[in-house]
Amino acid sequence: MQNKIKCGVIGAGWWATFAHIPALLGHPDAELMAIQKRNIQEAQKVADDFGVPIACTTVSELLALEGLEAVVISSTPNLHYEHALKALALGKHVLIEKPMTLTTAEAVELVEMARSQGTQFLISCPWHYTEHASEAQRFIRE
Repeated sequence: MQNKIKCGVIGAGWWATFAHIPALLGHPDAELMAIQKRNIQEAQKVADDFGVPIACTTVSELLALEGLEAVVISSTPNLHYEHALKALALGKHVLIEKPMTLTTAEAVELVEMARSQGTQFLISCPWHYTEHASEAQRFIRE
């Protein structure tokens, strides 16, 4: 049996609580070990609501957790680059929300960092994997 991938969510706001956290909790190969939100009371509430063991207030705190392998970056767009760069530099796999960055140069730097670290780096496009999208792809293939 394969070990679960230990994940964290950076920016546990509305979209993370609606999409990313439930998806991670429902995935058989993922273990959501921590969430990050700047306000400790809000972070703890999200962690408690979803049964996540660790609530962090800083990205550095979350990224320093022992065993953490991957993060979802769902912070505000102006912080995507900074958060992804920190995670990738530490060898973490990253799923980043849109927009990936605010400049092309930042995007190129992140892609190059992921490549040099040998990590997975994905932009979140969850609608591609919904039942109706899968069915549309099947129709097109046929």
